[in-house]
Amino acid sequence: MKRELAIATLALSLTSSMALAQTSSGTNAQTAPTTQTQMPSDTAKSAASGASTAAPMANPTTAATFVPMAAQSNMMEIEAAQLALKTTKSDDVRDFAQRMVDDHTTAGKNLKAAVKDAGSDISVPKELDSEHQQKLDMLKNASGDDFDKAYIQMNVQAHQQAVDLFQNYSQNGEQGPVRSFASKTLPTLQEHLQMVQKMDKSS
Repeated sequence: MKRELAIATLALSLTSSMALAQTSSGTNAQTAPTTQTQMPSDTAKSAASGASTAAPMANPTTAATFVPMAAQSNMMEIEAAQLALKTTKSDDVRDFAQRMVDDHTTAGKNLKAAVKDAGSDISVPKELDSEHQQKLDMLKNASGDDFDKAYIQMNVQAHQQAVDLFQNYSQNGEQGPVRSFASKTLPTLQEHLQMVQKMDKSS
């Protein structure tokens, strides 16, 4: 009798613990700490997962909201690409990463110029926020083919979000130099997305 009671109590405890874990973790369950040793392939999956499960970007209609979001996305692309240039052994990934550095460096300069032309006192971020820094840190933990896969998948998600962000602002944002910047930059982002999607399919 005591043995049966103990088993029933244990089962109830496990059920309650699982329910509590599901409730408290929600959609971020995949980022919960694990006691298992993380192999390089797991690191790549984590980096890619960090990008693929990120919440969709909001759709701002004011420059004060759009500019920081665009700047963070832009800086992330540059820093991830610079990391790829140092890490990858793939010519295709290296070529893509160099294109990211070139195009997003230009976009960063154009964004600052647009803010200045608007006569706005909006502050353009110069450093990554914690969310983007965390994604970059996860990417740093990958190497070899795992790095390439993680970098490509991260770029697919990042450019999908960037295209949505810029497309929405170019259509619905407040009129002015910043909206013009979004409209002019959008085709480049769309081209980047097509490039990395093609790489993702062939990898």
